[in-house]
Amino acid sequence: MNHDDAKIEFYKEIKSIEAKLDHSDLILNSFILSITPMKDILNNSLSEEEFAEKNVLFMVGNGTAYLGQMFKKILEKI
Repeated sequence: MNHDDAKIEFYKEIKSIEAKLDHSDLILNSFILSITPMKDILNNSLSEEEFAEKNVLFMVGNGTAYLGQMFKKILEKI
């Protein structure tokens, strides 16, 4: 899967859907939580930070840090 695959880019699409709904109390987010370690991603040109910007977080190798990253991104919009 390339880093521009529709599944990875869904974090943008979900925000477009959120805007179309025009409901200020509703916040939509999309995350991919990967059990594949970053070092095992084939044909990868992105850093872990660049993946995080696309809401792709790695569960293996950094303890539970991915949870903090996810909740921080969710709460920054509230």
